[in-house]
Amino acid sequence: MPAELQIIEVRTAAAAVAAINRLAIRGAPALGAFGALALVVGLDETAPPTLEKAITRLEELRTFIGNARPTAANLQWAVDR
Repeated sequence: MPAELQIIEVRTAAAAVAAINRLAIRGAPALGAFGALALVVGLDETAPPTLEKAITRLEELRTFIGNARPTAANLQWAVDR
């Protein structure tokens, strides 16, 4: 792993998935935390007007983000919580 800290700005769920795919997030704990935060970013991005639509959107995001790196157990674990 790199010995330096790099801060990346992510404003959409698609940008978060792109960062995961290009391995910009390294380390299982960091990837899990990033995946959980990506859910929040994705939900904020669409701002569903009702609870039902928010739950539906979270399920879509869970699949979208969780599949970004299928072999990363911490990522799937975090988005499933």
